[in-house]
Amino acid sequence: LFEKEVVKVKSSIAVITILGEDFEIIFVGGSTIVLTGKFKAIEYGENE
Repeated sequence: LFEKEVVKVKSSIAVITILGEDFEIIFVGGSTIVLTGKFKAIEYGENE
């Protein structure tokens, strides 16, 4: 899931949720994602 205020990434271990504002994807390659924007919180757990 990718929106301007939330990004969710399903990793091999758990779902990573990044909350913030004005997210933009700068680069995607291999196992790397580079984002820009204002980060407010990062949650790590099993929420989908």
